Amino acid sequence: ANNLEEFNVSGCTEIKGNVSVFEQASNLKVFNVSGCTEIKGELPVHLLKVILDGKAKFDGCGKGAFTLPPEFGTIIEDRTKIDLSSLGKALASVPALCDVSVFEQANNLEEFNVSGCTEIKGELPRNLIKLIGEGKAKFDGCPGPFTLPTSLGDAASTIRKIDLSSL
Repeated sequence: ANNLEEFNVSGCTEIKGNVSVFEQASNLKVFNVSGCTEIKGELPVHLLKVILDGKAKFDGCGKGAFTLPPEFGTIIEDRTKIDLSSLGKALASVPALCDVSVFEQANNLEEFNVSGCTEIKGELPRNLIKLIGEGKAKFDGCPGPFTLPTSLGDAASTIRKIDLSSL
């Protein structure tokens, strides 16, 4: 699996399995399991990078079929763009990993999209509040609930506008 660059079983509804088999797929660039309701599991790091790059499709996969790995926070530390919208409802509700505060570790974030991820909720970190104010964060179809932090800290000096009406 080390040489695998593309995996597409879109529409193959009879395929069953766990995404952990892609743990060693370090060259994976494209991943499409749209319509595959029997594929599930914890997303391996290499696959997560493909998802974050917007090169993966999970449309029509089972609700709550996939979970983020415990090391997710360290994976996103240096990312400038996070897009988990392809997971949508397929992202499982794991309290520590579906809490929006996990994204606080992404210090260089410039774009953020979790549209359709119905299980994302929690206290909005300062970096996301700033992106929301700049119109660079998308939460479409995320019912929350979301809460504000008790303090905006240093972020308060750089934020000129906060409009959370889209949440």
